[in-house]
Amino acid sequence: MRKSLKFSKLAIVFLFILVILACGGGGDTAPAGPPPAFTTADLAGLSNIIGVSTGGANQGILVGSATLSSTGNITAGSYFHSIGTTANLTGGSLALTGIGIMSGVINTSVGATSTILYGKLGASKSFGTFVSTTNFGEYDLITVIKSGESFSSTDIEGTWHFCEISSGGSVENVYYGTLQVGSGGAFTTPRSNGTVTINSAGIFSGSGSLIPSGTATFEGAMDASKGLGVYYTLYSNGEYSISIAIKEAGVFSLSDLSGTWHFTLASNGVSEGVSYGTIQLDSVGQVRGGYYRSSGANVSLSGGAVSITSAGVLSGTINASDGMTFTVVYGKMNQSKNVISLVGPSSTGGRDFIIALKES
Repeated sequence: MRKSLKFSKLAIVFLFILVILACGGGGDTAPAGPPPAFTTADLAGLSNIIGVSTGGANQGILVGSATLSSTGNITAGSYFHSIGTTANLTGGSLALTGIGIMSGVINTSVGATSTILYGKLGASKSFGTFVSTTNFGEYDLITVIKSGESFSSTDIEGTWHFCEISSGGSVENVYYGTLQVGSGGAFTTPRSNGTVTINSAGIFSGSGSLIPSGTATFEGAMDASKGLGVYYTLYSNGEYSISIAIKEAGVFSLSDLSGTWHFTLASNGVSEGVSYGTIQLDSVGQVRGGYYRSSGANVSLSGGAVSITSAGVLSGTINASDGMTFTVVYGKMNQSKNVISLVGPSSTGGRDFIIALKES
């Protein structure tokens, strides 16, 4: 009986050791972390591209599409630039970091090679933006809207808040306001009224009469969320512009501003060109850090504050350590609370158009 009991105890001890070895052997190996939020494969497929060139050799707007493989290689695409050039995309590749920061090179049939300076894919993975420069001396801000969702006429109905920048035409400025679209596609804005239609792929187009005179035609693409769209406008007075429109939906508070936002920027006026950076906001809208890119160096953000209404409309100021102040005259946050559009002047004389995407 004693021998049997002793053997049982030894067996239990041996089994316990085996369990420890099985579960904890290789104790120097750390547990696997969470997978990255983004991979380059998130860029795969067909995307609509709409952008603005400012501060460089060929100012204006550009619009087209691009197809990427799961490894980020550009396999097809083309774009039209308002200077009259049509270019095919002949190669290049893009990449994403784990937090969705975009980089890469794009080659074209007209000899232009575009190098992405900075970009960000949004949390939905269907909308992104980047700034780039070309070997022709162009500076571009490009929006990327992935296709694949199905749309109907009801998706464009409602109140939309837009921010707009013009470049390369007879007038250069920034604008903002609301766009009211009715059930029949009739729309009104502070500058125009007319009609708009949308197809099943999310491409919308329309035309309108300007106030007090003139006409405008526009075309753009809606994001898969159906709460965000980007479009370009050709005005009868020779003005070219691009706009980002965010649908009015949801209820907002200051805490929705909290976090790190990655932004791209296009500017006209005295300070033309593009820029990029980050801004860190706390739960009461105070600027707590970040930077913007200026003349080849990062300039830290030193203060300021941003406010937001319950409808998601923004205002405020952002200060930098070099003395520059950007005034948010108008901005809008999307319903998912991860995209912001902004327009306003900077103290250096520029009129800025900004798209910011939240780091998730």
